Amino acid sequence: MEHTQKWIARHENDKHWIEDADHIPIANIFDSGEEGKAKAEFIVRACNAHDGLVEACKLVYENLKPAYPSDHLCMKKLQQALAKAEGKEV
Repeated sequence: MEHTQKWIARHENDKHWIEDADHIPIANIFDSGEEGKAKAEFIVRACNAHDGLVEACKLVYENLKPAYPSDHLCMKKLQQALAKAEGKEV
């Protein structure tokens, strides 16, 4: 699933949630205080960066393919990371 919208972490009165770009709540964080705030912000950063990171990994993988065998540690790590990001079994 491609993540195309920017998500936003919201905080009010020790409650934390995530909204989409239209300000519609999409997830509640049930931890309060600084831990809840940190979790909401982490989720938002991870989701907002996901597509760019996948695109960068694919570009690196394709550029390294001619120089490294598929069983090289770097190539294996890239393959595993891309499979996880795409929801495939590793």
